[in-house]
Amino acid sequence: MFICKNMASHVMARIGFSTNQPRQDIYILHYFHNKMRFKCQCEDKQITYDLEPNACVLIDKNTYFSLYSILDHPVSYSWMMIDCSKEEMLKTGIEFGRPYYPTQHERMFRVINELDRMYLYKFGSDQFKVDADKLIQQILKFMTSTEQTLRISSEQLENKLYALRNMMVENPGDKWSVSIMAKSVNLSLSYFANLYKGLFGMAPIDDLIAIRIEAAKKQMLAGENLTDIAYSLGYSNYTHFSRQFKKIEGVPPVQWKKYHRMKKHKFI
Repeated sequence: MFICKNMASHVMARIGFSTNQPRQDIYILHYFHNKMRFKCQCEDKQITYDLEPNACVLIDKNTYFSLYSILDHPVSYSWMMIDCSKEEMLKTGIEFGRPYYPTQHERMFRVINELDRMYLYKFGSDQFKVDADKLIQQILKFMTSTEQTLRISSEQLENKLYALRNMMVENPGDKWSVSIMAKSVNLSLSYFANLYKGLFGMAPIDDLIAIRIEAAKKQMLAGENLTDIAYSLGYSNYTHFSRQFKKIEGVPPVQWKKYHRMKKHKFI
């Protein structure tokens, strides 16, 4: 049985809000209505996520975690403390400390509100325990009503993203977009972008540009025509390519190519 020990369906937090939560011998479920930075210590490994709205995170027992507002206005979130056996919680298939983005988040929030009303008026009664158990089971099911890949392990997800990036490096001229990248690994746009940046240190589209510029430099050193290089790397015109190249390298491609050609022949 899932037992609701405490909860709040709509906590308002001030601008710049942050909190550090001590370890507690109970499961804690968070549902974030706004963007939030979430950190937790899982198995001696610190995990950090910049969460999008409607993210849910289940915290394991005796786990340290912290929340930080990353918006310039007040934020809101819901939370509940759930008591049950380890076996019962593991059966849900939910991975502790991992963000989920329920496809039916509006229905899920309605159930959270219903449970909150029951908590206010019926907490402690036998009927509350029975009804709360049913509602918590619904909430946990809603939480996992998301892309299948959100329920796979961190290692599997990382492998998928590494494989995707290798494809981008090998085929930089393909018509890549964040939407196409996310779809290739079966993730939502916001969740994919957050994971990618966390793994590789930059946004997917910025990394793609960097990959293309590195490919362009190799082609320039091989003596290829600049306009041909631009088109081969997926640019619709040379001007766009030149502007992005200069932004990263500090000089336009013509100047870069000339300098390195002279350097190759030891004129400088």
